[in-house]
Amino acid sequence: MSFLWKGVVYKMKYFTADTHYNHQSIIESCHRKFKNVWAMNAYMIQRWNEVVKKGDVVYHLGDFALPNKGDGHEIDWIINQLQGQIILVRGNHDHNVRKYEDMFAKVSDIEYIKGDGEDKKYRVMLCHYPMRTWRASCHGSWHLHGHSHGNLEPVGKALDVGVDVHDFYPISFDQVKDIIMSRRASNEDEGKKGDSKNERRGKDN
Repeated sequence: MSFLWKGVVYKMKYFTADTHYNHQSIIESCHRKFKNVWAMNAYMIQRWNEVVKKGDVVYHLGDFALPNKGDGHEIDWIINQLQGQIILVRGNHDHNVRKYEDMFAKVSDIEYIKGDGEDKKYRVMLCHYPMRTWRASCHGSWHLHGHSHGNLEPVGKALDVGVDVHDFYPISFDQVKDIIMSRRASNEDEGKKGDSKNERRGKDN
């Protein structure tokens, strides 16, 4: 799926969050199976570049990196290794990258985007923090977020796009759509089962 942004046609949209490059304690707190931050950084950079190409745009929904304390990589070096144009939606740790913000295509605290081509009907609220309700949620819009590291049950059409949830890969717009639509289908099936049980109970009464 291609889309137009700033007069340039890009191939794909990707989403990710909570990379926490250089963050030693995140390895323990999120049970990431790395020996050290150097190994974690290298692995996440590799996974990013396996799917993201130069002509793509990646929405990073916050907590990008912490400063290098001697056992990791400089933040500007990390940014330069990552393919695609990166739009950073700030998280609570992103004061650490403020002096590097001009290296991102765009930096903001919240974004509201729409799909392209056949997917124009889809609207997406992007924020680091998970929301209970969001712009146009009552009209079927989606909400992508980070921050929770996979520890929250999804509400409606919300999805945690953090690396701890998606095997350290950024996920594409089409993958997001498939996940949300499959969840919706599953919920509808559960609803039908519930209706059938209620009908049977009604007959028994």
